[in-house]
Amino acid sequence: MNNTFIPCRKCHDKNEQFPKGYIVEMVNGIKSARECSCHIRWTEEQKLKLRYECAGGKTQFYNYNFDRDYVKNPVRDDTYPFILKYIEHFPRSERVRASITYFHGTNGTQKTTVAYYILREIIKLGFKARYLLMNDLIKYLMKAERDEEMQHMIESLSDYDLLIIDEAFMKNKVTIYQSKFQMPFLDSFIRNRINKSKGIIFISNVAPEEISSEGFSKDIQDIIVRQVRIDKSSAYFTMPYVAGQKVIDEEGMFNAK
Repeated sequence: MNNTFIPCRKCHDKNEQFPKGYIVEMVNGIKSARECSCHIRWTEEQKLKLRYECAGGKTQFYNYNFDRDYVKNPVRDDTYPFILKYIEHFPRSERVRASITYFHGTNGTQKTTVAYYILREIIKLGFKARYLLMNDLIKYLMKAERDEEMQHMIESLSDYDLLIIDEAFMKNKVTIYQSKFQMPFLDSFIRNRINKSKGIIFISNVAPEEISSEGFSKDIQDIIVRQVRIDKSSAYFTMPYVAGQKVIDEEGMFNAK
């Protein structure tokens, strides 16, 4: 028999009743069917979208096109090539995967939107990534002290290849006790990821040097500043770029073997 194509809704009329597209053929005398290529692509895209949403990604940002939608600074924009390089080098550079990266700038400067884009692309590359708010992370860390199930969840987070932590180090977004009871939990978690060479992207309206002024410990500020300013395996940057103020080591974290 000749191969018979049964179209799916992706490659034929939307009124088509077939739920999937199949190519029906004879293989070694046995009649069989395989999915059409466009339905396979559609299925893989749906799987990726589900992984993205389970990782904390918002559906409305899933189709964000970085090349088309990112608004570049008309004077000079170092963040655009940095983000492209970050994603490009992530699969093959342990130094990039271990980096502590810091996005900071005022509201409406695309920090979170670009972070969702990075989340999708890192998951697409086959790595485990997760987006969450710092206030939620601190609640999880404190609850894990007395909740075994939450403790397992924190251990799982510790093994993710990349954590994107939004609304970080902002006193108007994170509940901080006057005693700073939460600080050791957060400090320990960050150091544990650094020791495991697991990456973090922090997103904040606050510069790294101002973390302690927001009520966080000086120890946490010191370790973040050291990782993003002194350690050449990472960088911090503002979005958009402020003319005359170069804050990205564009090549530092990408030159290591």
